[in-house]
Amino acid sequence: LYLTGGEPLVRADIEEITRAARELRFSTILHTNGTLLDRREKVLDDIQSLVISLDSMNEGRFDSVTQSAPGTTHRILDHIVRYGRRMRETSRPMTINCVIDQRTVDDVYEVMEFCRKHDFIFSCCSALKNDLTQYQLLAHAPYQRLVEHILESKRKKRMKINGSLEELEYILRFK
Repeated sequence: LYLTGGEPLVRADIEEITRAARELRFSTILHTNGTLLDRREKVLDDIQSLVISLDSMNEGRFDSVTQSAPGTTHRILDHIVRYGRRMRETSRPMTINCVIDQRTVDDVYEVMEFCRKHDFIFSCCSALKNDLTQYQLLAHAPYQRLVEHILESKRKKRMKINGSLEELEYILRFK
């Protein structure tokens, strides 16, 4: 069961949903922006995997791209470290999902290093605009360098990256 949104943690009944899923023996993945985890920690007892979105570690850029209140990035990073530790202590995976667009291309390297340092799984995709693929990214040299870096990191097993090489090619090069 993949719980995502919007933001699933804003649901008043999210704890009942995750508890029921556990009781029904679902393998549950929670995909969140991470801002409300400290208010909904109980859900972590019922899930098998946690995915938190992080498009940039640059506080000003992330808050701007996501139209978040100042300080949101710092809060999310604190939650990622705290709850990532909790997931690791119970042998459950923690994934950081990074949506890439022209504004955040250069920031993805830092997100990848953060994942490597903390032993999180790195996951990524290119941003959509009006639900359409942004093919102009393919002509953006910094994006192409980043894609090659991600693929090379996967090939050389420098860190945990979600997906096979073929899947990453499809997602990042639109093949």
